[in-house]
Amino acid sequence: MYLLTAIIFVSIIICLCLYIKKRNSYWKDLGVPYAEPTLLFGNLLSLLQIKSSAFWFRNLYESTNHLFYGFFFTLNTPALLIRDPELIKQMFVKNSDFFAHRLGGQNCNHDKMGVNSMFFMKSPTWKIVRKALVPFFSPYKLANLSTIVFKTGDNLVAYIESEMTTKPSIDVPMMASMYTSDIIGTGLFGLSAESLTHKNTRYYVLSEMLAKESLATLIERFCFGVFPRVAQFLKMRFFDKTSTQILKRILVNTMEQRKSSTYVRGDFLDLLNSVERRHGEILKHDELVAQAFQMHFAAHTSTNTIILALHEICLHPHVQARLRQEITQVLSKHEVLSLRVLYDMVYLDMVVSGKCIEKIAIT
Repeated sequence: MYLLTAIIFVSIIICLCLYIKKRNSYWKDLGVPYAEPTLLFGNLLSLLQIKSSAFWFRNLYESTNHLFYGFFFTLNTPALLIRDPELIKQMFVKNSDFFAHRLGGQNCNHDKMGVNSMFFMKSPTWKIVRKALVPFFSPYKLANLSTIVFKTGDNLVAYIESEMTTKPSIDVPMMASMYTSDIIGTGLFGLSAESLTHKNTRYYVLSEMLAKESLATLIERFCFGVFPRVAQFLKMRFFDKTSTQILKRILVNTMEQRKSSTYVRGDFLDLLNSVERRHGEILKHDELVAQAFQMHFAAHTSTNTIILALHEICLHPHVQARLRQEITQVLSKHEVLSLRVLYDMVYLDMVVSGKCIEKIAIT
């Protein structure tokens, strides 16, 4: 009996290994260059040894020599890394209708905000939401948002001056986080964020909880995006449950107040209300509110970019000195800061758009 059990067990293991090996030879059988996978983990094993997924993708990119493509495996599933910028544009702009489906978050309905965000939304709903949200990111809308950005900048200056009078140093990550939270909360949702003025406001605390990163949350988000079946079985979430419930209630209440008011602010919540009026029979309420959560989460990326950009500038005093000189000269010619004034700061654009972003791996 024991011998028969052992034979069956060994046979199953051998068949499983042969199946995985066959799957791992998918790109090899097609005769294309690919990154050599391990038996069980594909090319994901090295990801556990790297702190940033961006560096993992860079290493993967550099390990493939093909001009247009890179071939690798997530576990034993064949995957394709597109290397050519023109091909990327053709796929996701010109032919985006053919690449609308996403694997991540599949059937993870225990996290309504996560599964319904555009990160994981499926077509045709994804196409409807994408088309409806595009106008908000037009140059005209972004120009209107600049007024709030500059006003928040004044609050940032006041915050720095206040901190420097009482403390020997400033917590830059916290400062950058409050700055982006104020812009997103006030500019996109019409909420009284005022994190820089009053510190630790309810909105700021909720935003931090939503974007909080720990080993547990990173594992949950990774599984949510790459292994949705595991996330579904273990009830893993992309967004924190507590902050999601509170923030969702705040956003929904604000949207309901806007519906009963004649005042139109023209922000992101007004856009969601207009989308609901046009596509209410197709889109569920959670699918709309989830887009607001995505905007909150995206703000965390901006926070990291600001922090790392400031760090890079500090490492290069000569760049900092030249930046200060240009900013001082340009501002001396204008009474008020505006988008037009920013366009005159050529060296600032070179530093931020060039060197800083080039060296920063946004995660």
